[in-house]
Amino acid sequence: MNARRKKRRSRWHSLFLWHRYMGLAASLFVVILAITGLLLNHGETLKLDRQYVQSQALLAWYDISPPAPPVSYPLEGQWISQLGDQLYFNDQRLAEVKGPLLGVASSGNIIVIALEGRLLLITPQGEIIEQLGDAEGVPAGIQAISSDSQGRLLISAAHGTYQTDDSFTDWRPTDFMVSPIKTVSTPTALSTRLLRAYRGNGLPLERVLLDIHSGRILGAWGTYVMYGAALLLLALAVCGVWVWASRRRHSPRQRAAIKPGHVRITDKPSAGTNLHDTADDSGSHDLLRP
Repeated sequence: MNARRKKRRSRWHSLFLWHRYMGLAASLFVVILAITGLLLNHGETLKLDRQYVQSQALLAWYDISPPAPPVSYPLEGQWISQLGDQLYFNDQRLAEVKGPLLGVASSGNIIVIALEGRLLLITPQGEIIEQLGDAEGVPAGIQAISSDSQGRLLISAAHGTYQTDDSFTDWRPTDFMVSPIKTVSTPTALSTRLLRAYRGNGLPLERVLLDIHSGRILGAWGTYVMYGAALLLLALAVCGVWVWASRRRHSPRQRAAIKPGHVRITDKPSAGTNLHDTADDSGSHDLLRP
């Protein structure tokens, strides 16, 4: 009988251990779900859709990166750069562009930026003045730009070289040679700032919290991890109810509920075995005898 009792106690001990370990593992997921759920529930109040992630590691995890290194032109101590589809004056965003950055030039107190099919005029402080295109007479097929000795803009286009006046309204063919400013390697410090600026508004905090809550932040396997967590919580609940019900059924209070004068019919006890012990043994029968 003692061996049988020890076996039963060992079985219960193992069940308790498994229940404890499952509880510890599930608690991590419960905390994550609770915190992200509370934040998302108050997303509008916290303005989560207008707060952007600045962590470079997290942005790299989401693969929010420009398709190519920046293209930069130095001009009078300033830098005009293109990174992805964004145009920058130093590390200040100017505009979104669809084509390549073709060149820069200085015309008087104006910086001229050549883009595909248009010219962008900005101040030396990086403020946009005007954008010129076909409607303003800009020659089609811009290839390069520069300025002459008097500061007038020169454009090398598909059909020849053109020169304009100070107001950028009169475009005339010319024999002047265009000597464009060459691109140079972007300084490391500027490249870092450009990358930070490019990524700055690319990842709302609300999206990150939603992905954490659903497990999608881990990619394709993340949802399966959350499925496993849900099954773990379900198993924990079932195991807890089973343990509670079994302990209640075998508790001394339940055994004390047997009416006085009644005993359980058990297997034949061995010598020296207490009747109370035999009644507690798992081999007991539920038939009562007065």
